[in-house]
Amino acid sequence: MKFLTLSVPLLLSLPLHAETSTNSVIGEYEVLQELSGQRSTIHLKCETATECKLTFGQNKYPSIPPEVHQLKAIHEVDNVAEAKNALSYAITNLDQTKLDDHAPGSWPFQLKKELAQKPSISKCWDLNFNEPSYLLACKLKTGEQELKPMYLFMTQLSNCNTGFCRYMIIPSNPR
Repeated sequence: MKFLTLSVPLLLSLPLHAETSTNSVIGEYEVLQELSGQRSTIHLKCETATECKLTFGQNKYPSIPPEVHQLKAIHEVDNVAEAKNALSYAITNLDQTKLDDHAPGSWPFQLKKELAQKPSISKCWDLNFNEPSYLLACKLKTGEQELKPMYLFMTQLSNCNTGFCRYMIIPSNPR
């Protein structure tokens, strides 16, 4: 859990290729962090609509194995109000964020560009990580066009800040 709390704000996403479904959580997604020669990953692999494997990995301490979580009872979220509010907050506070302080290609830089399009939530799935609604996987769209294959909405363990409220929004890429 410490890895998630400490590493998520620094994650970078890199484009990868995979086939994913617009109407389902099924697929394989990855968020990569590369900073000063250190690499960390969040890897989400969903082979069915109700079960996924979530892996946190890093190369700084090779003796520490990846943290693997088997996620069960995944389901589509009926009421996405909290996720919509988090997305709306991020869009509204776009000019006050420090997202553009990051290098081009980093997930914060990429997210700011995508938030400028004022996307809406298409669908969300509760990944049932730690507790209900703690970690969501959501698909976003602008008009009818889907953005990125999946966005992770990760519970923020602090009050609202200049960029996010309730959830930190992290774009992932297919793997």
